[in-house]
Amino acid sequence: MPNKEIQAEFRFKLLDGSWLNLDVIGKNHLDNPSIQGLVVNIRDVTKRKLAEEALRVSEVKFKSIVEHALEGILILDLQGAILLANNAAVRTIEADDCAGLIGRNVMEFIAPESREDVVRDFIQVSQGHDAYLAQYNVISAKGNKFCVESIGKVISYEGKPADLISIRDITERKRAEVKVQNQLDELKRWQTVMLGREDRVQELKREVNELCLRMGEAVRYASQKDAPADPGAGFKEHK
Repeated sequence: MPNKEIQAEFRFKLLDGSWLNLDVIGKNHLDNPSIQGLVVNIRDVTKRKLAEEALRVSEVKFKSIVEHALEGILILDLQGAILLANNAAVRTIEADDCAGLIGRNVMEFIAPESREDVVRDFIQVSQGHDAYLAQYNVISAKGNKFCVESIGKVISYEGKPADLISIRDITERKRAEVKVQNQLDELKRWQTVMLGREDRVQELKREVNELCLRMGEAVRYASQKDAPADPGAGFKEHK
């Protein structure tokens, strides 16, 4: 057909056994008196095809690693929409399946008191200030509240910038930390009480020693260094 353009890709085997990927564009110019033939443009796209294949293999490996990771992993677009979630993330968020999370905004699962922190950190990560630990309170798909530790990193996903988030449920660890802190506080309180009692015991011993000295008797608690050394030494005669 006159002036019709056809484009196709072919693989061409060279004499050394290697292959070329060729992008071919042909146009019919038989009706053009100055040409009267077919014009064919051939472009070697082997490097591009190899790069595309390497990228495809890399993405397959990446998705496999993410899928089998022990910790929850989410990939978000720059607006917070979930593009990918692995099975560990599904279990952490208590969702039904991965497909049920795709397209939902991660802010749906952030507790009100943590939303400001998440927005601030999300902006920081999108600007390249990433790879730092943060903690947020989260509400699961079933309405349960818990605490997660998270770290984010900007990556390229399907040719676009995205935010890779790793999450870990640290609720039990936080409870244990609170319990240990409460125990430490209680020990400090008892230490203060016992030190106060010890001070009072020492004071009573000194008082007993002073009474003994007044009565002309030997002191009963020789360990009291601040007790008077001999009878009457601790008293002044008043006229």
